[in-house]
This record gives sequence, structure tokens and C-alpha cells, in this order.
Amino acid sequence: MQRIDRYEFVGKLGEGGMGVVYRAFDTKLRRSVAVKVIRMDPLGDPSSLSEQRARLEREARAAARLQHPNIVAVFDQGESDGVPFVVMELVENEPLHHLIDANSLSSADILRVLNQVASALDYAHSKDVIHRDIKPENILIQSNGLPKITDFGIAKAPLSETTGNLTSAGMGTPFYMSPEQLMGGKVTTSTDQWSLAVTAYQMLAGRRPFDADTVFGLAEQILKAAVPFPIHPRFPISREVFSVLARALSKDPALRYPSCTHFVSELSAALAGKENVVRGRRMKQVWLWIALAAAVLVASVTWLVSRPSEIFKPRPQTVAQTTTTSQPAAPSTPQAGETRSNPIDGLTYGWVPPGPCWVGCVAGEVECGGVAKPMEERHLAKGFWMGQTEVTVEAFKRYADNQSAAVPPTPGFNPDWQDAAQPIVNVTWEEAAAYCRWAGGRIPTEEEGECAARGGSQEPRLGPIESIAVFEGNSGGKPSATRQKVANAFGLHDLLGNVWEWVGSPSDAERSHVLRGGSWNTKAALVHAASRRMAAAGSDTAGFRCVLEDR
Repeated sequence: MQRIDRYEFVGKLGEGGMGVVYRAFDTKLRRSVAVKVIRMDPLGDPSSLSEQRARLEREARAAARLQHPNIVAVFDQGESDGVPFVVMELVENEPLHHLIDANSLSSADILRVLNQVASALDYAHSKDVIHRDIKPENILIQSNGLPKITDFGIAKAPLSETTGNLTSAGMGTPFYMSPEQLMGGKVTTSTDQWSLAVTAYQMLAGRRPFDADTVFGLAEQILKAAVPFPIHPRFPISREVFSVLARALSKDPALRYPSCTHFVSELSAALAGKENVVRGRRMKQVWLWIALAAAVLVASVTWLVSRPSEIFKPRPQTVAQTTTTSQPAAPSTPQAGETRSNPIDGLTYGWVPPGPCWVGCVAGEVECGGVAKPMEERHLAKGFWMGQTEVTVEAFKRYADNQSAAVPPTPGFNPDWQDAAQPIVNVTWEEAAAYCRWAGGRIPTEEEGECAARGGSQEPRLGPIESIAVFEGNSGGKPSATRQKVANAFGLHDLLGNVWEWVGSPSDAERSHVLRGGSWNTKAALVHAASRRMAAAGSDTAGFRCVLEDR
């Protein structure tokens, strides 16, 4: 099969129990995608072809509801010559289970992945979608370190949309199945929490909590056996850490945590407590060695004082040469979403990693506007630190006082700049560039601005607009203070809406520069990552943020 509908196949990416996934090219929208088609030859799978088709269609319906930076997006679904297919976001990735098997995850990596997966699952649960097959194979780790959940093919749709055996006990992978799934009981959000807890246990201990040679033996353990305390785990597991894992793996769903995020938050706190204990033990060891060294020094001085003749006895001279080399420690690579504080302007900056990203507008997905560019894939050669928020009034006043610079005219909605947490507005591109130079950085390029706004995804808008952006429909006629809306996967706020943001470089057109992202008075259809306009002067809808190079 070389093509299905308008999608030309480039190569096979993988296959599972119900379908084959191909890397493909969308000839209409001119972009790379992943296409999942039903397996025409079940190869021993007892489910019928019609049931597989129903499951594939249900995957599209369930996943199409979800727009989250840590969930693989679904673009299209259809059937060609009797072959059903689903078109998904193409994720350059390595499955989590490969990284677990290679023992290449640090404790910080583990917590970052768990935090973002938990956030994605809670988001899906808020949309009445339950995954039912969370496992390392269905968590894809991108080159920038961001995880994405895939394969909602057995996701449980709302009961009102399901019929027949699709509402029955959840299909899933036995090692990660909860007791209620095995018993054919009610599948809830706690079911995904159980599977996530099995994954977390495996990441920390290097093995799954329940294992057996047969399905029956495995089911017996999951249903009846207590969670085993890990022996020789990859990472030290304290009683506090184990207690958190054990609660999330409770046989009774009602005894688990209220949400996946709550579970991972408790796990993070317990791991931090463990690290503090280890750090305390290390400090005790350091002081013990210091005391021992002091005792040896005192004894040596006493001996030298008591044996002066030995000290001054002539001895043959020898010349010894020693060569020492010291290698500077390799700097650690920042991870997506990691933050640092800039002591110059007092703002927090988030790390945007290098790697593939997408820029441009696809007509039909969003309203493109007059100066939008067509969709294309780019590659960020270098990562950078970007302001988590727009530059605030407070930060700009700090700059103005330090540099004896003028503060812009106050807008009607913020008289005398009383709200210091609002973004600064009425700044020209040149004033914004001067501020960024003072802060040790620069204005972001267009590519950096859009790649950061997309948060590692191809999607022009990540999540419901009400939760991620201040725009015409919810602003009340003015921008809001920063950090009032949900951050994207890079931990950055308000890259869409609130205020347009200056981008570009000094080599751009002399009189006009580009503003991106929309503002508090922009209609919803134009508030997205590809939205851009040209301007020659500042206004009460335009602000900015800075980027810092990695150093």
C-alpha cells in the first residue's frame, strides 16, 4: 500500500494489535503526518474486522476531543476502498519503554515525564475520556524531552456514546491493567492512575510491581497480592515513596488519589524528602571526615614538635614532578520547561529546547489573516531561555530606573501604571530591544516566537482558548495580569492573546516589525501561534518578552 486517500506513505512506523502506523505526507496541506490503518489480516486476533473498524473510529472520536501538548493530536479520520484510517500528528520519538530498558532516565527525567503525563491524563478525564491502556509503550518521548500519550484506540467514550461490548471491561495490556479492568468492573479515571502508578514503579525500581509467566498468574497477583517493596531498585526508594506508590496501586479505586496530578505531586514530595535525608547523611559523613582529618593533623603536629632532630636531619634531595589535569564538569543540558531566574530584570525564564518545530498557518484549522505564512517544518538548532511571561510593568520600571529611560505613556486601562503585574504596553520595537539588551538577551526571532508558542506541537492552539488566552471574548476590555492562564508544555504563559508581542531582528524592515500571537482585543479566530501582523509603532495592545542564550 503506497497511498490512502490524499496521504502518501513514506514508511512503516510500527504496528499493534489492531493496526499499522505509517509515516505519510499530506498532499493537500503539505505536511508530514502519521496514518493508522486497520489491520486487514487479524493474524490470529479473535476480534472481527468490523469490531476493529469500530474501535478505530472510536479512537478518532475520543482523541479528537483532546487538544493538549502531551497528547498526540488527531487530524482526520476516514475510509478509503473499505480501509478505515486515522490521521495523527507525527511525533519524532522514542517510546518510554526503550529509555527504561536502557536505564537512561535520571530521577529528574522521571518526575518531569510523570508530571506531564499526569497533567495530560487529568485533562483527558475532564473531557470525559479515559485512556484504559497507559503503559510505557504508549508514552512517546520526543527529542526535546517532552512526552506525548498516544493510542487512545481503546479509550472509553462516555456511556451515552457506546453500545454493546464497547462499554464492557476495559481492554488493556495485562501488566498495567487494574483489578477493576481484570474483573470487568466499572472503569474510571482511577483506572488510568493505577496504570500510571505501575509505570512510575517500573521507572524507579527497574521492574514492574506484578509479574508472572502466565496471564492467570499475573491476574492472581494483581487481584490479591500486596504491592512488593522493591529489592535492589534503580533509585533509592524510601518508605514514604513506597507509601505513595502503594496508595495509587490500591485494589479499591476509592482509596487511590483524587487525580493523577495529585498522585504525582505526592510522589514528587516524597522523593524530595528522600533526597533531603540522603543529603543530610552525606553532610554527616563530610563532618565526620573533617573531624578525623583534624585529629590526624593535631597528632602529626604533636609528633613533629616532639622529634625536632628528625625534622632537620639532612636528606638526599630528589626532584619529583607531578602533572595534574582537571577537566571541567560538563554542563547539564536544560530540559523542556526548566526555569531560571534572571537577576537583572527579576523575571523567570523557561527553557525552549532545540529540535523540530512547525511554523505557518493552515487555512481551515484557524483563520490565517492577511500576512500569515504557509505551514512548514523547521528545526531549532539551539535551545534558548524565553521569558515565562511578557515583560511586566514592574520589570520595565526597574529597567527605566536603572538606565534612566523613559516609561511609556500609560494606557487608559492601567492609569499611572498602578497594576505592576500587567504586561508593559505602548512600547516600540526599539524600546523593547533596548530593554532586552539590558536584561542580557534580545528580542526573539519570528521562528523562536512561534515554535515556543506551539509548545513542541504542530497545533496552532494548545487547549481550549478560554483556558489558555486572554482575547476579545473574555478580556473585559483590557489585558490581564501575567500568569492568569494555563502555561504551555514549555511552561510559558500568554504567548497567545493578552498582548501582541514584538519579534524579529534588526535586519528586518526599517520602519515596520512583526507582532505575533494576538491580544486582549483580538477575536478568537485570530488568537493562535501563526497569527502575525506588521506595525511601525507601539500601542496599548502590544508588549514583548525577551530570550536569553544558553550559557
